Amino acid sequence: MWLSAGTTEGRELAELLADSNIKCSVCVATDYALELMNDKRLDVNCGRLTEEEMKEIVALNKNETYYHQTPELLKKYVEMVPPVDEQK
Repeated sequence: MWLSAGTTEGRELAELLADSNIKCSVCVATDYALELMNDKRLDVNCGRLTEEEMKEIVALNKNETYYHQTPELLKKYVEMVPPVDEQK
């Protein structure tokens, strides 16, 4: 899985993937983001990608589905209420 993680949410998602033992390559643009993403379980690359580099990464996609939708999961997603007030 490839994750462009230049935000707090991106870092948290990368950590969640690592906690779930999901192999992930993470791209960050700055040295500061690299410092924050200091997790030995992640493959972190620092530096801004060009459009051509992004196209090369996207071309690696094998159209494999890792997560499958079920009626039960969709119902949970619809009922999910994000903690919006905590983000203020």
